[in-house]
Amino acid sequence: MPSDSQLRPLPQVVLSAEPAGVAHLLRGLYFLHLGNAAAAIPYLRLALVYAPRDPYVHERLSRAWAATGDDHRAEGVLAAGLVAEPYDPWLNLLAGERHMVRREFFDAVPALQVAYNAPVTQAAAAPLLVDALLWLGDPRAAAMAEHAAYVHPEDAELGLSLAAVLEDHGDLEAALSLVQMARRQRPALRVGAFAESRLRELLGQPQQAAEALVPLFSFYPDEPELYVAVARLFFRAGNREGEAFRDEALLQAGEDPALRTLVAVGDLVEGRSAVGVTLLRTTLEAYPEAIDTRLYLAETLLHLGDAKGCLDTLNDVALAPEVRRAGLRAECHAALGELPLAMEAAVWAVSVSPRPLETLFEVTRWLAIFAPEAEALEALEALVSRATGSLGAQAGVWARASLLDWLGRSGEALVLLDHLREAEPDDPLLVARLADVYLHQGQIPKALALLREQMERQPDNPIALNAWGFTAAEAGLTLVEAEVMVRRAHRLAPEEGFIVDSLGWVLFKRGDASAALPLLQRANRELPGDAEVLGHLVEVYRALGRLDSARAALAAALVSSPTPVLKQQLLQSVQALDFKP
Repeated sequence: MPSDSQLRPLPQVVLSAEPAGVAHLLRGLYFLHLGNAAAAIPYLRLALVYAPRDPYVHERLSRAWAATGDDHRAEGVLAAGLVAEPYDPWLNLLAGERHMVRREFFDAVPALQVAYNAPVTQAAAAPLLVDALLWLGDPRAAAMAEHAAYVHPEDAELGLSLAAVLEDHGDLEAALSLVQMARRQRPALRVGAFAESRLRELLGQPQQAAEALVPLFSFYPDEPELYVAVARLFFRAGNREGEAFRDEALLQAGEDPALRTLVAVGDLVEGRSAVGVTLLRTTLEAYPEAIDTRLYLAETLLHLGDAKGCLDTLNDVALAPEVRRAGLRAECHAALGELPLAMEAAVWAVSVSPRPLETLFEVTRWLAIFAPEAEALEALEALVSRATGSLGAQAGVWARASLLDWLGRSGEALVLLDHLREAEPDDPLLVARLADVYLHQGQIPKALALLREQMERQPDNPIALNAWGFTAAEAGLTLVEAEVMVRRAHRLAPEEGFIVDSLGWVLFKRGDASAALPLLQRANRELPGDAEVLGHLVEVYRALGRLDSARAALAAALVSSPTPVLKQQLLQSVQALDFKP
């Protein structure tokens, strides 16, 4: 939906209109300000009667109709306004926004150019115009972004917005230049410092990425999170200064178990597993009822292949029943081959979970990994039957279809889903599962269409952006667009390991294995024991001719509890690598 964030004074032509028209307009604007577009529309329509050619009223009314979901009327009012005032910058800005939402980049450029040429709308139009030009491959885009930033040197937010567009399209050097300019204007701006750090890391400069954050200590000297972020980057650069920043973070954490856990997280995601696990254990010795620390340690041990240690951590102290603890205990039992105990814990976890469908899918995933096929299907049926009061009528069908898909029987899964009344759901979790089934069945257009619809509903949701981009790359289609969407997801959530993995995989699919490797290595540290990330590393190492590293990654992947489908994919690399599992 186009933005309704632009604020400007009422045009003189409106203020000089008949008092009744002004009164209707002000009432409409009042309701728009409250976020009640439906209530605003009648007053704005009356205002238009008194000022039938006024572009301001047309623009406000068009935005109001769009906010209610009536795009047809929004387009009609906008078109009428443009007929009356074809060069009004605000109407052209709105037209450009709407073209961008519909991915009509060629049509967006002339409208946005009109808005960009007007001083009152230049700052609002600049990022959109640069984005449209980049999508069209126009070489003027970077120069226009630089021009807009220099014309508005006091507007640090504009510079960062322009940099974000360039980053999404992979022009990291130009983005870095704009971020540095914005930081000179607003040195205390956290988002600017983290943007520079993120860009430098993507450019393979972890040392400079750490140094980009250091000036923030002048403004935020007592934040353990900031010290952890700097320490992580120094560790990544192989710089011993990381220890000093980590020590300071731990000193500031004091007796707070949550902050001590944060320091341990920094260790673990940088591959310092022994140090991180030790810190978690000592924290639990001092604060045995720190449930989040306990759960994180247990989950970490499970991912590191120590299912018994995971279970021991969960059982080490008597705590009140906790649904996350029950779900994790179930998976630990399953990893140890103790399926009856696993299912008892799983039934309780699903029954009391605030998100029972999400918990059910997690149980389904590890059933596919740890249980023989027949036992997995039988256990799932029993679980759904016992927890039916917590689940919707169709949850069992979705779970069974997902299990079949993870077991490599996606054709049966699709047949099962075809019997549901809602073939294409709105729930993001169900959308992702259905898209996977479509993908595994080779119905790539259906998978992408489903994920694109979700992405367009949530254009700033990194999970939705990543899902579409990764799927498009996996299918080998629209790789340019896939990279933009995954880069955008990474910009919005740079610490999510699965998004880092997706970005590395997209770059590999685009033929840049050298750029992909550090991203996948980082994802492997952040998601230890993840078979899919390890599988991606196998392919990248092979492409780079590093066959010993590829064999080591393949060996790790095969013992890291892959789903049956993923295991079959991994085994396809065995012969090519002359590898004996």
